[in-house]
Amino acid sequence: MDDKPRGGVTKGETFEVQIPLCDDDRGVSNHVISLPRGKIPLGHWKDGLCDCLSVGLIHPVLCNAWLCPIVLTAQVMHRLRLDWCANPTSASQGRKTFWIILYFYAFVLALNVMVALVLGHVSRLVAHNTSYYNSNTGELVLSPFLVILLQGAQMCNYALALYSLLVMIRTRHYIRQTYLIPPSTLCSCCPSCVDDCCTIYFCNCCALSQMARHTADYEIYPAKCCTETGLPDHVPSIV
Repeated sequence: MDDKPRGGVTKGETFEVQIPLCDDDRGVSNHVISLPRGKIPLGHWKDGLCDCLSVGLIHPVLCNAWLCPIVLTAQVMHRLRLDWCANPTSASQGRKTFWIILYFYAFVLALNVMVALVLGHVSRLVAHNTSYYNSNTGELVLSPFLVILLQGAQMCNYALALYSLLVMIRTRHYIRQTYLIPPSTLCSCCPSCVDDCCTIYFCNCCALSQMARHTADYEIYPAKCCTETGLPDHVPSIV
């Protein structure tokens, strides 16, 4: 029974009550304190494509959309339980999506840093040594290792850009199909995928921010830059 203040309680007054943790002699709790959950609307986006600043100017979602769009995409994919190819999968497999994409992104980033450091070292060497140039053509002669490194970094950059574009388009298309969202008015006469392609390609930051806001409730819970879902770990999923 609740412990009420002496003299009782009148209308408009408040009092504190301690919630019992155990209900029986075994110490097993029958009460579950649930955290508030947001709702995802059906038939339309939660807000507009250009409402990027609705959550604030310095916001993790906006920062990730501008600086690390593939990370924000991975977080949205994790919420939706999509695999690294943006296909629906089990919850256990969906939890791996964020880390698979993050490791790939980190590998490409580290490769580019390595290339930059090597090129900086090479430029200092050739600045005072003409033996690195072809005597007939005057062109710089690079070692086979450096050529392979440069070509490998370039191929990885192209692969990351193409992969990012594809999974962003597929993820947005999945969201629209799942929540019955029609294409925009400008693309209403075109196939559904055309709207997703054009929106992601021409309005990448705005589209990713909209996808993130649609699959989370930032009015209730704060956003996080580097978690698997872009939200605190204790936040329940609304997807």
